[in-house]
Amino acid sequence: MVAQRMTEYNAAEDRQKPRLYDSMITSIVEIVDVVPKLNIGGDTELDRMASEVRRSLVIDPQELRKSENVRSDTPKAAVDIAQRMAAYMGAPVTTVE
Repeated sequence: MVAQRMTEYNAAEDRQKPRLYDSMITSIVEIVDVVPKLNIGGDTELDRMASEVRRSLVIDPQELRKSENVRSDTPKAAVDIAQRMAAYMGAPVTTVE
């Protein structure tokens, strides 16, 4: 979702850019905060992925709106993480176009 929204935002003309809601980031925070509680098996790879999500995708929404570099790097990181998570879970890998 982050990758798709950011790709749409980056491709849109200035006056037609979709809104970037703070909830896009707060939803990620909520999910990443619950992962350790659900990791009852102590899977270190799951913990590592959660840490990477926090480091790469938990961004100040204002910074996301202001910085072209952050807006460019964020969807790339989101796609990379989603692909690795899908492979880890044995799910089909999808891409954003």
